[in-house]
Amino acid sequence: MGRLTARRGSVVRLALLAVLWGSSFVWIKIGLRGFTPMQLVFLRLLLAAGLLLVICRIRGLRMPRGLIVWVHLAVAATVGNVVPFFLFGVGERSVDSSLAAILNATTPLWTIAVALLARTERAMSASRAAGLLVGFAGTLVIVAPWRSGGSLSGATACLTAAALYGVMFVYVGRFLTGRDLAPTVLSA
Repeated sequence: MGRLTARRGSVVRLALLAVLWGSSFVWIKIGLRGFTPMQLVFLRLLLAAGLLLVICRIRGLRMPRGLIVWVHLAVAATVGNVVPFFLFGVGERSVDSSLAAILNATTPLWTIAVALLARTERAMSASRAAGLLVGFAGTLVIVAPWRSGGSLSGATACLTAAALYGVMFVYVGRFLTGRDLAPTVLSA
């Protein structure tokens, strides 16, 4: 009975996470009615950092010490939060929130591509190459730049944001993993 309850709790948490992440693109679209993309970035990061710092305080987690760690955190935050959040705001000025969410789902493709380029990932197998090719081809079909009426610049902004998430994941893996930072501290 305990395993079933734990499993059910995991499913509920995963569903809640999907709703929160998935709805963020709708909230960005709504937020753009009254704010600029940069104002939205500031508000999102201020609220998230404030909440995470409170959680760190409640849990008794300490912030990292050392300039190098803070430099790596600043790079990761810029590449993985500030710039992508701004680009999604810019992109959603001209594309639907649903398309922005779909383009965000290309993040794993970009992460693999960046990891291969940065040589932090093993060599490219035929099946991986085929998977990347199919994934990026599917993205091209969804964006459909050959159609008039679509916003190629908005879609490009969203794809660039997703690619930057991939860059950030590889960067964090290389420079911040193994530094004994709690995930909440790393996120704050």
